[in-house]
Amino acid sequence: PPPPAGLAAETGAAADVGLTGDAVATEVVTEMAVEPSGAAPELAVAEGGAGACSPALLSMYEHLVSHVVLRELRELPAAAAAGAQASKHPDDVPPPRLAPYFRLCAWCARRGAVSPSLRVEELQDLYALQDGHRFECDETKREMLSFWHAATRASFACVGGPPPPLVAPPPQALSAAFHRLLDSFVSLRPNERFLEYNRAFLPSFYGLLREMLDCPGGDDCLRVLVPHRNWEWAIKYVIVDTAEYVQLLQTPDQEPDPFAHTLRSLLRSSAGVNADWRLRTLGVALSSNKLLTNRANVLPLLVICMAGEEEVATACERGATAQLCACLDACGAALYEDARWETLLPIMALLAKCAGWLRHRTSDDARAEARRQTALGAWDVAATRDQVLHVLFLLLRPSLGLPPAQGSRPSPVPPPTLQAASFDVAGLLAAVDDSCAQTITSALLRNRARLAPAGPLQAALNALERASAASAASGRLAELEAVLEAAKLVGPLAGEEGGAPVGPAEEG
Repeated sequence: PPPPAGLAAETGAAADVGLTGDAVATEVVTEMAVEPSGAAPELAVAEGGAGACSPALLSMYEHLVSHVVLRELRELPAAAAAGAQASKHPDDVPPPRLAPYFRLCAWCARRGAVSPSLRVEELQDLYALQDGHRFECDETKREMLSFWHAATRASFACVGGPPPPLVAPPPQALSAAFHRLLDSFVSLRPNERFLEYNRAFLPSFYGLLREMLDCPGGDDCLRVLVPHRNWEWAIKYVIVDTAEYVQLLQTPDQEPDPFAHTLRSLLRSSAGVNADWRLRTLGVALSSNKLLTNRANVLPLLVICMAGEEEVATACERGATAQLCACLDACGAALYEDARWETLLPIMALLAKCAGWLRHRTSDDARAEARRQTALGAWDVAATRDQVLHVLFLLLRPSLGLPPAQGSRPSPVPPPTLQAASFDVAGLLAAVDDSCAQTITSALLRNRARLAPAGPLQAALNALERASAASAASGRLAELEAVLEAAKLVGPLAGEEGGAPVGPAEEG
């Protein structure tokens, strides 16, 4: 269709050059320097949703939406979808004929253009028509979805007056569109073409799902999301098994990733619906045994899912304790030296949760005790004992008054929450392994002069020394736990500089 009046003034391109169809869209897109697909810049939308847009831009957008996106495409014969040949080979390139139109519409929406003509029902029909071709790496579908996402965000950003129809649809229409999106054809193949395509496609896809949860009737969409098999599939293949698409755990030196924020929000919303989803997702996260190689994704997933006692018990049975200790064994010391508390804290907090369940004997509940013993039996403490103890001594130096290594730079001081979790993990190791108990006891007694000279901590240390001299293992464990609890309450102490390191290496 010919461009609307005023387009030349907006783009700097001649409106009467005689270009139509794809040529117009491509020319305008090139002239306007459209952002890469999947980009989601901050929207500049004033009252009415169009205050930041020129009349020419709004005119062009409404023309494209009403004449191209809705009227022309809606009237395509249904037989086209039924008779379309699906892509038979991964290297087949689907025709991108309509991609420039949707790319241009998305560009307008990102600059605050809002159309009262857009409705969820019609966009769903268009999307179903294109998705029905089952093309792999379908550029048209990607740009269509990017446009739908951008238009939804722009509609939400409107202030003043009733909300645009796109974000206030009938609840049944919203739920149907949400379900159709979840049924989309998606292909993840381990080659660069597919990786590049999905890195642009997935942020718009899940971003749109997240926006739809905020529409009236979004609770119904959430109930569609939680049991859907494609959502479970995505958790496994987009989050757990690879870090190629997203890293949920963001470090302070990384640029904020909107896609990571979107997925964390969807995961938290799903976890809040019921325990069944949390238990299923724990199974997906732990059965792959990817925590060591993909901790940026698996670790936040465990934090979200290990919410209650049953979830913690299930995680322990499925090997969470061993995997967390293996993670500490491999990288705990390096994380400490670099003060990467955003990673160390969730590891230690999850281990502390496991410790609370594993140390809680339930002799009056035979089934619960059998589960606890099974979880303990599956954990090979000796495999990671020395390195985990080493990391614990590093984290507890400020609280236990342990000296740093001679000639080393000043030791990082962990936050109090991390030190408190470390005390709980130390208690767990002492409870399940006598060698760990002996090492921790020896280190505490050797450095008792550096601790508080009086008070409950010194009293507990005196009792621990007496129990150690009596060689009573059970009494020593009880007194050791009392020392750890007292030290946790005292908090960080001012340790002396210099001296030799005290810990598993020396005691061994």
